[in-house]
Amino acid sequence: MKKLMLSLSLAAMAAACAPTPVTPTTPPADFSEQVARGQTLYGPHRDELRFVANGLDVGVYGSRGQVRTAVLALKLAKADHLADIDKLGELKATGGSTIGKGYEKEAKAAKDLLKECADKLDCYMGKLTDPNVHVGDKQFIGIKAAYMVGTDAIKPKLIELIPKVSGDAARFVVVQAIDHFSPKGDQAAADKLLGMLKEAEDQKNATKAANYSYFRQFGFRLIARQ
Repeated sequence: MKKLMLSLSLAAMAAACAPTPVTPTTPPADFSEQVARGQTLYGPHRDELRFVANGLDVGVYGSRGQVRTAVLALKLAKADHLADIDKLGELKATGGSTIGKGYEKEAKAAKDLLKECADKLDCYMGKLTDPNVHVGDKQFIGIKAAYMVGTDAIKPKLIELIPKVSGDAARFVVVQAIDHFSPKGDQAAADKLLGMLKEAEDQKNATKAANYSYFRQFGFRLIARQ
């Protein structure tokens, strides 16, 4: 039984890392390296969020721990943590400046969203499907909203929500949430993810297929865990 499960898991991983045809919107990546790492090497999960204060990269002038703490605090904070966000921003960074100087816009976006939606899941889901929060300097609103809807109880709703989320980064967070709340796998969720990717490929929609490319990895992970 263990050998069978191992072979199925390896097969699922290999299928999840199947190469995606290179197009002008799909950066090339070495397939063997993807298999070795067990992950795709391009997509929104590879994006790096940088904060700049007065022309200085906070990632350089503040410690990595300080920056990561600030980013995580903004993503995970709830309505009753608003005061804590302000306190965190006032802490001194390694370079002498305050940590908060690097992400005033993101902090304001997070606080405004928390004040508006509080503990109302429908409000956050409405923000996720609003294309206006996934453009320009408003993108953090979509990302924050995605972190606020990650609950096991609404996982089926999250799956149906995916095609309506126009922001790549926010959509990735939604898929991550589905994966996180499926520790024993989920065939139905896997079928949905793989089905959406196949539909994009069948439609020869190169942009959508590239944006959905990681669905294959997550889909087969959900199958392999069963």
